[in-house]
Amino acid sequence: MTTETQPRESMADEAACAGAPAGTQPFSMERRTLTLLFVEHTRSRSDPQGASEALEMQLEWLAARHHGIRDRLAQSGGALVFFDDAVDCVRMAMALQHGAAPLRLRMGITTASCQLARFSRGGEAFATLLGAESGLAAQVAAGASSGSILISPSTYALVRDAVHEDSHHGLLAEELDTQHQPLASITATPERGACGLSTFAGLGTLY
Repeated sequence: MTTETQPRESMADEAACAGAPAGTQPFSMERRTLTLLFVEHTRSRSDPQGASEALEMQLEWLAARHHGIRDRLAQSGGALVFFDDAVDCVRMAMALQHGAAPLRLRMGITTASCQLARFSRGGEAFATLLGAESGLAAQVAAGASSGSILISPSTYALVRDAVHEDSHHGLLAEELDTQHQPLASITATPERGACGLSTFAGLGTLY
């Protein structure tokens, strides 16, 4: 697996500079193939105190660490982060799943050609997705079980090797969607001292 930092960094740099007064347009649009992560948090009385605020901080930190951009204008009901690199997206999701395990987040990941808009408002730069594609990851997340990451076929085809290599602290399961395309889910599991096989036949390996 190769690491190409320049394209990922350039997207973040472009978003950060979208409102620069010199040499840039105040509003720009382009079509781009992106990998989208939707994070859904259903609040519960059992959530630790301050859980929502801590989740917001963790989302911001992990998005920056994994070269993602938070779409602050996305639909309510969850958080949307988009990436140039599908592996970065999956690794952020797994890090969030592990770090916020008590919240039992539902996450969906998909890859699509998206209309990306950048603009500035009040001196702050924004990047947001336009059109139906912005809701695709939310649709995938709706099919995930509590505490799980569901990876659509469009993304899984790009990240399969990396997922098998990196899916620690979770139960990795492969299945087929209605079009008989392979997808994957990663379900959070309690910490274990060693690798072992799942007791559920056909579900995969417990790391």
